[in-house]
Amino acid sequence: MKTIKIMVAAAEELHEEKLEFSNLIEHLNEALAPRGIVLKRVKWNPETDGNLEDFKAKLNDCEMCLSLYWRDLTGNSQQELTTAYQELKAGQNPPTGDMTGALKDFKANFVTNFGHFYLE
Repeated sequence: MKTIKIMVAAAEELHEEKLEFSNLIEHLNEALAPRGIVLKRVKWNPETDGNLEDFKAKLNDCEMCLSLYWRDLTGNSQQELTTAYQELKAGQNPPTGDMTGALKDFKANFVTNFGHFYLE
């Protein structure tokens, strides 16, 4: 069984949405389990789970970080998003060696096709 770890970071104003994403992850597990995939939400609470170095260690152990923000990005949310982005730019993201040719082509043409960007 392959486990994919996901950290969901959100501004306080989106606490309910963060819970909904957690529910979505649980729901997706029902569909993915027969395919040998399990999604695991990695939880982080700056008041109880340690300092920024502890956060980085948990983040670097994840394959995905989903950052939610709407009207405000302050305090811990801003720090979490900044840290995740810096780690991604520094190459501290999962290796892409097992990516299929179709996915590599999709990523190569993502900006042209969708007008958005991604980082490796």
